[in-house]
Amino acid sequence: MNAAERNEAMSEFFAECDEILERVSATLGVLEHGETSFERLDELYRDIHTFKGSAQLFGLSSLALLGQAIEACLDPVRKFQAHPGSALLDALFLSVKTLDACVAEIKADGVSRTDIVPAIGRLTDAVCERFAVGRGLSRDVLFVGESLVIDRAVIAPTLVKSSSVQSGVVTSTAAPVMVPAAAKPVSPAAQSAPVIQAAPKLSEKTELPLKNEASDESSAKGQADSESTIRVQVGLLDNLMNLVGEMVLVRNQVLQHSSRSEDLAFLNLSQRLDVVTSELQDQVMRTRMQPIGNVITKFQRVIRDLAKDLDKKIDLTVQGKDTELDKTLLEAIKDPLTHIVRNSCDHGIEAPAQRLQAGKPETGHVLISAFHEGGQVVVEISDDGRGMNRDKLVQKALERGLISQDVADKMSDNEKLNLIFHPGFSTATQVSAVSGRGVGMDVVRTNIERIGGSVELASIEGRGSTIRLKIPLTLAIV
Repeated sequence: MNAAERNEAMSEFFAECDEILERVSATLGVLEHGETSFERLDELYRDIHTFKGSAQLFGLSSLALLGQAIEACLDPVRKFQAHPGSALLDALFLSVKTLDACVAEIKADGVSRTDIVPAIGRLTDAVCERFAVGRGLSRDVLFVGESLVIDRAVIAPTLVKSSSVQSGVVTSTAAPVMVPAAAKPVSPAAQSAPVIQAAPKLSEKTELPLKNEASDESSAKGQADSESTIRVQVGLLDNLMNLVGEMVLVRNQVLQHSSRSEDLAFLNLSQRLDVVTSELQDQVMRTRMQPIGNVITKFQRVIRDLAKDLDKKIDLTVQGKDTELDKTLLEAIKDPLTHIVRNSCDHGIEAPAQRLQAGKPETGHVLISAFHEGGQVVVEISDDGRGMNRDKLVQKALERGLISQDVADKMSDNEKLNLIFHPGFSTATQVSAVSGRGVGMDVVRTNIERIGGSVELASIEGRGSTIRLKIPLTLAIV
C-alpha cells in the first residue's frame, strides 16, 4: 500500500471511528437510563469489536488494547444477562472518552500520547466488583509495565498473548487474541440485579457469545445499510454544488430568453430545463444534508461528565434528531452548541440542595430540540434552572466597565438579558475549567451570525432559560 492509498484508508478509518464512538456513546446513554435489552448489548459489543479490529489492522496498538479491554468487560455482561451497573457504565464512558482523545491525537499528529492505563484500570476494577463479588472469584487484577494482567477466573474472555499463560494468570501485549472461557453460574446476589430484558436463558456449558434471531436480523440489517451507502469526499460534493449553481444561472438566462421568444419548441425545452435543473439542485443539496442528531446526541456524554464535575444531577432530552442540516453548518454550530449546553449546566441548573429548597426536583433537566420553521432550522436549548436575574447582569456589566450607568438606566428587560452576548461578559465568580474566562456567548452569537443565523434568548428568573438558534438549511441559501 503506497502513501496515498494509506492516507485514504486512514481517512476512512477515522470516519468509521467517529461513527462507531458516537453510536457507542448513544447506546451507553440508553443503558444508563435503564432502557436495556439484549439487542442493545449485542449492538454495543459488535461496535467495539469492529473498532478493535480496525485499529489492529492499522497497527494502532493503544486503540486496539483499550478496545479489547472494553470488549472483554462487556462479555460477562452479555453472558450473565445482567445490567452493567453504574460503576461499569462510568468506566465504559471514561474508556470511550479516552478513545476519542486517542483518535483526535492520531488525526492531528499521527501518534497518541493519551495514557490508556487509567481507563483499563477502571474497567477491570468495575467488572470485578460487578461480577466477582458473591462468586468467590479472585480479584488479582494488576498492571505490569504496559501489559494488562487479569486473573483468568475473573473475566470470561481473557486478554492473552498467544502461548503466554503462566500459573493461571495471562498477559496481553501488542497482539492480543480472544480466548472464550466457560460462563460461571450466577449467584443469588447477581440474580437480584436488574436483568436484561428479553434475553434467552444460558446454560452453564455455554462457551461462546450468545446470538439470537433478533441480533442476527440486526446484523443483517446493518450489513444491508452499509451496502446501500458509499463514502464521498466533501470536496467532491462542494464541486457538484458549484456546478449546479452555475447551471442554475444558465437556466435563469434561458428562461429570460424564452419569455421573449415565440418558438413553442424552445419554450417547451426551456420549461423542461427548468424542471430538471430544480430537481437536480434539490438532490445535490440533499447529499450534503445530515441529521442534526449527529451533533446533539453527543451532548449526552458532555452533560454526564459535567454533572459529575459540578456535583449536580442533570438529565438531557433530545427532540428532532432527524432534522437535517448542511454538513458544513453542522460543523459550524458544534462549538456554539457545546458552549450553550455547558453554560446551562454550570450557570443554569442549580445544585440538588438548592433545587429542593426551591421546590424543584433535585435532578435538573436540559432539553435540546430541533425543528423546521419558516425555511430555517431552529435549535432550542432550554433548562429548568435558576434563570437570569436582569439586575445582577447589569451589575456585572457595570463592574466590568462594559456599560455606563446612564446606559444601564435606559435599558429594557430584553437589552439587559442580551448583555451576556457582550464580549468579556461573565457571571462566574471564579475561573474554572467550565466558565469564568469571559469568552463565551459573544463568540456563540458571532459564529452563528457568520453562517447567516441568529440567536435569541428568553429567561424567567427561578424557572429557567431558553436560547434559540435560527440557522439556514444550507450554505447555498446563504
